[in-house]
Amino acid sequence: MDRVFSIHSENGSIFTLKPLDRESSPWHNITITATEINNPKQSSQIPVFIRILDINDHAPEFAMYYETFVCENAKSGQLIQTISVMDKDDPPRGHKFFFEPVPEFPLNPNFTIVDNKGNMQSCNAEALMLAAGLSTGALIAILLCVLIL
Repeated sequence: MDRVFSIHSENGSIFTLKPLDRESSPWHNITITATEINNPKQSSQIPVFIRILDINDHAPEFAMYYETFVCENAKSGQLIQTISVMDKDDPPRGHKFFFEPVPEFPLNPNFTIVDNKGNMQSCNAEALMLAAGLSTGALIAILLCVLIL
């Protein structure tokens, strides 16, 4: 194993040999042996449990890639998407985030327009049924089954 810690043989000071990362290993368990110089048969061991404390070294990350659609006649104030983020850091009182749009620039590299080639399915009545989990064909099949019964 790669050694992460070293100990000063004369005074018992423990030192790190490489940078530590709490996200990859929050605890390190090592065993220290103390031996008398004049009598090497006299020694004892003790386990040392080292807890790595977290610092805020990770930026929030979006939980997923978001592709949001909204109809052109959407009402003002209509909810169209909820964005979720997570943070690998472990804050003592929980994460608190705030969200804001990126300031608009004449040429915004984070914004693209894609031609949907006239596919407006998401804004017609069938899309409302699709959102509920039923297509027009499924509704007709259900009605036929009810009539047969």
